Amino acid sequence: MKVSDLIFFKFGSKTGALVKQTGYLYSISDELYERMLTNTHLNFEPFLQEYSFLKEAGYIPAGETESEMFNSSITSLSLTLMHGCNMACVYCCVGPKGSYNREFSKMTPEIAIKAVDFLLKQTTSRMLTIGFFGGEPLLNWPTIKETLNYTSGITDKKFLYSLATNGTMINDEIAETLARFKVLTYIPIDGPRQIHDKQRPFIGGQSTYDIIVKNLELLKKHGAHFHLKGVYTEDSPLSYHELRSHLEGIADGYASVSVAYEQNNLQSNKEHKLRYLKSHVNNALYDKEILLGRQNGKIRGDLNVVVSYILLGLTNYPNMCGAGWQHLQISPNGEFYVCHIAEAADKFKIGSIFEGFNGSYEKIKADFLRPLKTCSTCWAYALCMKECNIYRASSLEKNPLFDVDPNYCDASQTIIKNAIDIALSLDQTVFDRMIELFEHDSQIALTRAFAFREEMNRHLKHIKPCFLLPLDSRRLPIELSTATV
Repeated sequence: MKVSDLIFFKFGSKTGALVKQTGYLYSISDELYERMLTNTHLNFEPFLQEYSFLKEAGYIPAGETESEMFNSSITSLSLTLMHGCNMACVYCCVGPKGSYNREFSKMTPEIAIKAVDFLLKQTTSRMLTIGFFGGEPLLNWPTIKETLNYTSGITDKKFLYSLATNGTMINDEIAETLARFKVLTYIPIDGPRQIHDKQRPFIGGQSTYDIIVKNLELLKKHGAHFHLKGVYTEDSPLSYHELRSHLEGIADGYASVSVAYEQNNLQSNKEHKLRYLKSHVNNALYDKEILLGRQNGKIRGDLNVVVSYILLGLTNYPNMCGAGWQHLQISPNGEFYVCHIAEAADKFKIGSIFEGFNGSYEKIKADFLRPLKTCSTCWAYALCMKECNIYRASSLEKNPLFDVDPNYCDASQTIIKNAIDIALSLDQTVFDRMIELFEHDSQIALTRAFAFREEMNRHLKHIKPCFLLPLDSRRLPIELSTATV
């Protein structure tokens, strides 16, 4: 490793060295930092001893190739249970009335199970994710039940489940089943009744607000895990934080909440996008103050994913969205698409459960993984959340010289710098706050990893890894609790 491979950060008395184009972060001593500023290579014996020790222990990168990183191992399926919905949201991201601009259709249990079997043949991961999506997926509840029962019998894999529903069809049976299988349920509420009903009415125009709020009580009664998500539109009469406060009032401490910006006009409306970016930066600053103990509050989740990727030693992931290379969207008739946004466009169809991947799969995956011009030289590329691949692909189709939005770069880099500050500050107290962002089983594994790293770091003076796991262990089944994200 050369000095030119590193980028340095100073936060008060802390100094960090990040390996370029990766998420590998180290805390370094002032003495080593001063030598690095004046030397291309380091022949500083105490440092070399520590470097050799860390390399032997697996905490120094060994030059893994891109092909090894992106090995086409699918870890996530999203099943589109329905082309169709019982609501008529004004901004639906998959076409009017959840139609995907296609004819009304339902996925059969046979298609769903065949999709799971395909995943099992493709994957090298022990931990897999199944998402239930629509339209409105609860219009096809029998297929959801059969899929849950089928996957629960596969004992050599651990499945995490999520459900994106409008919340109008939840009953006691559904709530009890969701709780039993630990399905994380995402339910959108767009503000007080008058605002919500204007944006998210039934197809006939009737109110949905009171029905959804009532059904949340069923989820609470059965102990189901859910997350409330508001959509902030460009003409919303509420402020971002007013919408969030309303959701927190409904959740009443039981569920986590988040606010998303309406995506259909996000790229075309500059002011709307700037508000979106500013809110994420402000939330990241807020999260940092909480994690470092400078103020009390509940994590908003705009920072924890990046922090977690640093702490897990994850790197070279060119997009934390796995669309097209780690994730598959399955249509009601069993076709593969890169994600739910892409399901309405045939050009993003990459195969089917009957024929496997088609000839466009590898090209689409390569296009998604290929950095834009600005990204290819950016120090933050490996940790950046990046803009939507579908938006990028469509923009490149119209303009081959299309490049990343500099406003997005500024916001993303600011968030990553805050994450680096937290990683450099990771002591027992900060770790105890961070660990709450992970699932229970992962908490146990990470607590052991933290204790090992702390013991190892006691014998190191000049270079200490900020990540918890040796680099050859980063594929361990450790998952963020998506309730906080």
